[in-house]
Amino acid sequence: MLWRLLFHGLVQGVGFRPTMLRTAEAHQWKIEIANTTNGVELYFNALHEKEAHLKTQIFLKNFPSKAHVKEWHLALLDSRVIEISQIIYPNETTPHLFITPDLSWCPDCQKEFLDTFNKRHLFMFISCAQCGARFSISQKIPFERQHTSHQNAMCLDCSEEYLNTKNSRYLSQINTCNTCNFETKIYNSNETNTLVQLNILVDALKQNEVVALKGISGFYLVGKALSTEAIGQIRHLKNRPLKPLAIMAKNLNHIKEFFEVSDAEANALLDTSAPIIILKPKDVFKNNYDMKAISGDTNKVGVMIASAGFLYYIIDTLNDFMVATSGNLSGYPIEYKNDSALINLANIVNKVWFYERDILFPQDDSVCVVSPQYHTKIVLRKSKGLTPSILDLPKRYTPNNVLCLGAESKASFCIAYENQVLFSPYLGNMNSYEKTSHFEYYLNQYHKLINYKPFDIIYIDQHPDFFYRTLNSAWTFAKNVPVVEVQHHVAHAHALLGELNIHQQNERIGIVVFDGLGYYNKETTLGAELFVFNHGKIEQQSHFPFYKYLQNNKMSLEPRVSYFSIMKGKIHSKFKQFYTELETNWFLQIFDQQANTNSMGRVVDGLAFLLGYERPIQSFEGEAALWLESFLYSGYKHHTIHFNQSYLWDITQSWEAFFNWMLEDLLAGVQKYTICLKFINTINKNILLWCQTNKIRHLGLSGGVFQNAIWVDYLQYACYLNKIVLHVHQHLSPNDENIAYGQLMIHYTSSV
Repeated sequence: MLWRLLFHGLVQGVGFRPTMLRTAEAHQWKIEIANTTNGVELYFNALHEKEAHLKTQIFLKNFPSKAHVKEWHLALLDSRVIEISQIIYPNETTPHLFITPDLSWCPDCQKEFLDTFNKRHLFMFISCAQCGARFSISQKIPFERQHTSHQNAMCLDCSEEYLNTKNSRYLSQINTCNTCNFETKIYNSNETNTLVQLNILVDALKQNEVVALKGISGFYLVGKALSTEAIGQIRHLKNRPLKPLAIMAKNLNHIKEFFEVSDAEANALLDTSAPIIILKPKDVFKNNYDMKAISGDTNKVGVMIASAGFLYYIIDTLNDFMVATSGNLSGYPIEYKNDSALINLANIVNKVWFYERDILFPQDDSVCVVSPQYHTKIVLRKSKGLTPSILDLPKRYTPNNVLCLGAESKASFCIAYENQVLFSPYLGNMNSYEKTSHFEYYLNQYHKLINYKPFDIIYIDQHPDFFYRTLNSAWTFAKNVPVVEVQHHVAHAHALLGELNIHQQNERIGIVVFDGLGYYNKETTLGAELFVFNHGKIEQQSHFPFYKYLQNNKMSLEPRVSYFSIMKGKIHSKFKQFYTELETNWFLQIFDQQANTNSMGRVVDGLAFLLGYERPIQSFEGEAALWLESFLYSGYKHHTIHFNQSYLWDITQSWEAFFNWMLEDLLAGVQKYTICLKFINTINKNILLWCQTNKIRHLGLSGGVFQNAIWVDYLQYACYLNKIVLHVHQHLSPNDENIAYGQLMIHYTSSV
């Protein structure tokens, strides 16, 4: 009898078919196996159901290490007998499977790369069936060589590997070697040897030059980390005076020599997504490297491990960390096309290194932080290696084809159909024509990936001025499609409920949403909301106190304006110098006509100004909050997690009263890090009082403010003491990147 095993999950591009064929060969079974748009389908013969289940169990015990099977189904088909084991290629329809992200090179490939007797010794694009580029080079699904931008003909040796069931590159769709690899080039150089080219780049880096090089999913601008001159050039080219830059290391041991690395942080660094992890430097790093140049005003450093052979080789030969940031001009999306990069990057650096394989889905590096006390991993930017499929989200079904456009800041969209959800990576803030064009490109590429299935419904943010309200008039797929608006913070809350699958929990759930801005109506913008959910529905909504949203975006750029608004213009003499008399009079004149807000993000900005952040304008979003975070880490180190002092303030009072108490502490000489901890303890105390009043035993957190790992740890400790279960985002970022998924959850729950 013929049986079919259907596997759903991350089962393509991870060596799944080779592993199953080897398993069958070891047991002398004949099987047929296929990558299909439904997953991997495996056909085998068994005389009866008991034998079929025994064989199934053997297959289930032999998954490749990178595979992640969400579910499997066994079905009896007919009486056909399989004569030979083979791969079959069915006709393709719309994909109903998880899409494999780009995977960092694996330990086996790293060993081969360093083995002088291996044919792939120092082969810069080494990969196998379980690692390498995947999503970034995919033209369509399923993942087969002919469906990618990697279509160079294999040499005889590579072809033999590809067809040899005992070889690690059996059915490796991007299999290649030095003989049949795609061409690499340095702009304005005739050198054709890749190794020599990379040595030219290393020599330039040693001479304090900045160079551009094409990574797996987009271009980087890189410099030697010991070179303050090179870092200064990068900051000038990117118009990025203080925003922290990331550095790239060759391996984990390299990082551990210079940074404090917990087990949780080590695991995060070694993840196949190769994310940037925010780490605390040891004295040896601070004594040898210019922390100010690399990380601005912060006391942490973003660090990642080289994810490919050519990146490892450059760092190893350079004998230093490499500062690496996205290769783009200020205000533009990341460069990923060779011709565009040569136009834009060759004008600003002397050397641009690139290769001929096209990138189809450009992505920045993902960024995460691990909290110091409870080792909670928080995703700060969900991008390379973490999209387009997120396997750990609960599986849900919709009969509609749904497009959720998310938010304008930290833009990210998602597409859902049947059991599938595809996420875009982080696409930046939609504040320029180039970035909105990039958003449209990504949306069209995703639409192509799912064979242009028409959308039945589109979800958008409630904000009346978001960019896609004007753009979607030109989107043919949006013509005559119903559009549903979702309030920003409601989307945040539903994103958390949906991610953790606690929508239908029997107990009432409290959700706290703290962020910078969420449109409510013309008179009110929100940013500090408390929701009570009961079986997925909002039962109650509460607010932290309001103040005036003074001059709109001016407040988000200038923390001193946040402080002025919170204090209602009653500025202590210590701060009078930061406001001209004309400006003060103007603020007071328009004060009562301004919209109300309770933005926790702007409260944090105001606190930063109170404690000494004196720059007139933030050079990047969240700069003041990041500056303040350094005090929180110092406070945590000095006081430990058990510090419980707070102010006698509650949400029935004004923010002005709260800030006056903190000012009294500051003037009395209380340490700034102590004031910071007392601030978050006071907010946490009010959250817990609200939980007690509303009999909440499960509490969830969402919104960009909860990217602050110290704050999350202190609230976790407070919840533990009060026997409250705390829920935080695990796979989505707490910031606006999760808005699209929250919009989708509104669709799921309203469709039930």
